[in-house]
Amino acid sequence: MRAPFSLISKVLTLAIAVFVVWGGLRPGFAQEPPEMDRIPFVIATGPVGGSYMQAGEAIAITVSHPPGLGRCETAGLCGPRGLIATARSSGGSVANALAVEARTVQSALVQGDVMLAATKGSGPFANTGALKDLRVVARLHDEVLHVVVSPQSRVRRLSDLRGRRIAIDTSTADTEFTARNLLGAAGVRFSSLKVRRMGVEQAAESLRARKVDAIFVLGVAPARSLEPLFRRGQGRLLAVDNRTLQKLTRGNALYAKVSLPAGTYRMSRQVQALGVASVWVVHRSQDPAVVEQILRAFWARENRQDLEARVPFAGSMDGRKASSVGRLLLHPGAQRFYGGSSP
Repeated sequence: MRAPFSLISKVLTLAIAVFVVWGGLRPGFAQEPPEMDRIPFVIATGPVGGSYMQAGEAIAITVSHPPGLGRCETAGLCGPRGLIATARSSGGSVANALAVEARTVQSALVQGDVMLAATKGSGPFANTGALKDLRVVARLHDEVLHVVVSPQSRVRRLSDLRGRRIAIDTSTADTEFTARNLLGAAGVRFSSLKVRRMGVEQAAESLRARKVDAIFVLGVAPARSLEPLFRRGQGRLLAVDNRTLQKLTRGNALYAKVSLPAGTYRMSRQVQALGVASVWVVHRSQDPAVVEQILRAFWARENRQDLEARVPFAGSMDGRKASSVGRLLLHPGAQRFYGGSSP
């Protein structure tokens, strides 16, 4: 039997009244707060599995401030409210610099020497011209240009490579740029070399088979891709002499003389090599307040343990050197942060 309409009406009226009263007793229940503004922040990095990708992912996790993240309740541990940072793989530093300049990404990691070339319109940027809108927010970790020869090779110094066969890692287009600079400083004309461009594994195999005399690989030491070669006793690091290093590092804060301790790779002695700084860059139009808050979170001491747990080489990211970028321009937000804090 269907209930009378008047009874149904009374029940609905009572239910609505209870809902309204209950909502009034619970502030914010009847009307949800407006959705938090999202601040997208894409970080272009490098090939999947490479050091730039690892660093970018760790940065993104550290500085993001999505809704409901508990640790962000402590001031300074996250970036600005609503920041959603994501790491994107890429073809390397040249592509990254162009992407930031074109504003297709908000941020990127770039080799220091490539960044310097971008601001001058030289090297890989000779055709595009100078990129005038790039600004640095931090100097991060250093990578090492590994020059590896066979243990039986008569090559003892870079100058011995004149006229020989070399293989350059093609995981990014940037290794060749640094290799050209190193060889030029050593007095070796690049045009005199028989150059082969290939991946690290193929290059290592070519060295084992004596199809090339040296291979060039840029990466954080110890580079995992080279460890099998040294473990089998099939590779020897070629040292870089002081004169060559001085030519490169004089007046260029993005290059450094690096000493790889004995045992960095199995059966390896202490060797001098060229270190190349990585820099974190943004477009100059980025909001200075946003950049400052991002840096505050990234360099927060409370975040260091988690950062180093995610990235083995994060310990080499030194806040005291973060603004040491030579002739490169710092973003105003970075100037404000480094000028008023001690990371």
